[in-house]
Amino acid sequence: MRGWSPRYRRLLALGLAGLVVSGMGAGRAGAEDLKQKLEQLRQEQQQLHQDMKKAQGDLKDLEQQVAAAEQEWRQALAEARKAQALLAEREQQRAKAEADLQAVTEELRRVEAELDRQEQALGTRVRALYIDGQVDFLEVLFSATSFADFLTRFDLLQSVARQDARLVSELQATRRTVEAKRAEAQALRDHLAALEAEARQQKELADLKVADAEQKRRQVEIAKRELQAALDDLEAQSRKIEKQIREVEQQLARQRNGGLAMRFPVDRVLVTDNYGERWHPILGGYRMHWGVDFAVDHGANVYAAESGTVIAAGWQGSYGYAVIIYHGDIPGRGSVSTLYAHNSQLLVKPGDEVAQGQVIAKAGSTGWSTGPHVHFEVRVNGKAVNPWDFLPR
Repeated sequence: MRGWSPRYRRLLALGLAGLVVSGMGAGRAGAEDLKQKLEQLRQEQQQLHQDMKKAQGDLKDLEQQVAAAEQEWRQALAEARKAQALLAEREQQRAKAEADLQAVTEELRRVEAELDRQEQALGTRVRALYIDGQVDFLEVLFSATSFADFLTRFDLLQSVARQDARLVSELQATRRTVEAKRAEAQALRDHLAALEAEARQQKELADLKVADAEQKRRQVEIAKRELQAALDDLEAQSRKIEKQIREVEQQLARQRNGGLAMRFPVDRVLVTDNYGERWHPILGGYRMHWGVDFAVDHGANVYAAESGTVIAAGWQGSYGYAVIIYHGDIPGRGSVSTLYAHNSQLLVKPGDEVAQGQVIAKAGSTGWSTGPHVHFEVRVNGKAVNPWDFLPR
């Protein structure tokens, strides 16, 4: 009972305490004692019914909480999956940005190497032409064999200088472009790293939410199981008290009826017509109804109300297929028998000895009947009497 509320523990303790009454026998207990015990049992039964109703309401609330916790957990799980997908996407983007940056860096190294080579070659020529003096430059010019050769040599020197300048300018522009790309790639990588960190934080928060929702779901589920177990125990105690009430009622009936204590001939007690005058459903008009009708499903078990000897089993006119059992004599009153009518199938024959609670027939709607039911009569010296004088109240 760990985890149950003190209320339910107290109720179960009361229910268990109420079970000690079954040891009282009719021979040792007087009618007043039995009546007091019956009243006590009925009070306990009423208390149990109230607490069962309360537990059922609590259980319904818990079921709603379980559903809400389940929904919260599923939502948190969906958010965690979404955060995981976002994190994976960010990691892929960052990896691509790293690769792009690496490619740009390699291109920059290549351009810088080519620029260094060109600058070195150009520097060598510049030093040779300008730093080492005009002699070499003039030498090239004045080594011309004619004025036309001089002009040709002069144009070639200018062309070389212009080409060198253009190459250096192009390489420097390429270098600036690569530098810009590298800066752009680095900025993108830094931005994606920040997004990845944010996504990782979102994933961690989503995982925490999933864990909290899972813990809440388990706690509510445990509370529901504990309450369900408490309710099951309360229902079990209620059934035991119902059994004790029937036993005490039978003991009282035995005292009233010379040792006879009948049980109901059906499993479920649902009375559709009582003993006494009623409007006849077939003949019309008010007529005496000599028994009690119990609603049942077609083919339901019909039980012997008390042990005895079968004196009739067969078609009985308006009663349809019926069984009559003789139960003996009540001192000062006479012989007692019971009748079970409108059956679909009979499982005993005249002369059979039957025990109380034995299945003697299958319910039906034979004879004068408007639907499946068990018509039950009690007769003393052949005359119908009120069955409730013999049945549990």
